[in-house]
Amino acid sequence: MRMKNTCFIPTILLGLSTLFLAANPALSQSAPTEGISKIHEITSTWDDGAAIAPSALLATNFGLLRALPSGVSTRISGLEAVVTALASLPGEPQKLLLSGYSKDKTALGVMKSEDGGKTWQDFSLQTTNGAEPVALRSLAISSVDPNFVVGIMDGLELSRDGGKTWQASGKLPEKTFKIAPSSLDTNTIFAATMTGLKKTTDLGATWSDAYPSTEPTTVVSVLGNGRVLAFVFGTGLVAANESDLKWQTLSANFESRYLLNIDANPNDANQLIATADTGAILISSDGGDSWTSFEGSDNASLASLARGKQIFEGTCQACHGTNGIGEDPGNPSARDEFGFKAPALNNDTHAWHHSDAAIKMTVQNGSSRNSRMVAFKDTFSDQDINSVIAYIKTFWTLNSLACQGGRHGGCLGK
Repeated sequence: MRMKNTCFIPTILLGLSTLFLAANPALSQSAPTEGISKIHEITSTWDDGAAIAPSALLATNFGLLRALPSGVSTRISGLEAVVTALASLPGEPQKLLLSGYSKDKTALGVMKSEDGGKTWQDFSLQTTNGAEPVALRSLAISSVDPNFVVGIMDGLELSRDGGKTWQASGKLPEKTFKIAPSSLDTNTIFAATMTGLKKTTDLGATWSDAYPSTEPTTVVSVLGNGRVLAFVFGTGLVAANESDLKWQTLSANFESRYLLNIDANPNDANQLIATADTGAILISSDGGDSWTSFEGSDNASLASLARGKQIFEGTCQACHGTNGIGEDPGNPSARDEFGFKAPALNNDTHAWHHSDAAIKMTVQNGSSRNSRMVAFKDTFSDQDINSVIAYIKTFWTLNSLACQGGRHGGCLGK
């Protein structure tokens, strides 16, 4: 199928409406995920045999949010709080713990859910000295013993009863971002810190280097299969078996971006979900070697990408060029008698400045910037258009994926 001289030209459709929850968050329960610039922690749910996570739970300043591949997040009702820590029980993602602050800025303690976050109940209201509830800024549950939970408050906090009671233990390296309990025992903990990846085998009494670099390590995650993943700034995502810690670099193509959280499918450790420093959610199906966007991932199957490629090459490529290089590469302001020429859809110009929903709206309704960009809503189905957008995003680097939509302003020049 081919329509000659018709072109995709995304228009700027984003504005204040892209901000997650407007001035009064209580008035809105759902909004574009691109409005979230900071995700404290993430857990994901996976269906058996699913190629992608159908949803992810996000600990944010807006509360606990459920994010979908559609690009929309919904706030979990009945939990009006700033959620700073979130963890799921290894192998049982429906069982969750969280911590943070209530609306009046008092510590929540630890709350638990046994139904995937639909309902929550108070679980721990006691600190080490019993004076006030904990307000943890990171949580992780051991895959060796589900009763062993580690957290970060002012220092290292440990629980031996599944998060009900807590005790300060040892010390943490200065500027620790994340901690992860060992997959081998309940004495060993890894810490991602400003001065590298550290390891303790005595519950924080002493620490040693776990990776040969003093560069900032922004996240560490120990998977149930004994695999340790860490993001080392300037190197990328590294991995090793915990039993020998022989490290290899999985991916170094993060440009100026870095990961802050990593979660894995308990049934398939190759399927990962992560958050970037921009707040973007990324996924990997090959254990971390390559990454793509969670937004639109439900339209990025091999069959869908093949369909998108077919439509792009038959309809869009005539104007936008092979691999989306644009009608007049290097001259984004070029015009013809109909208006602006078809822009590049790769990394060269601003295609990635728009969300999937914004691009889709332009494809469906056409653009006033050039009359050759006609409306395709009566030509292609919603799924066909979704497939084309998913294919266009294969032209983008990880930096563009992590900076897509409303996040792009914070990425310019970085």
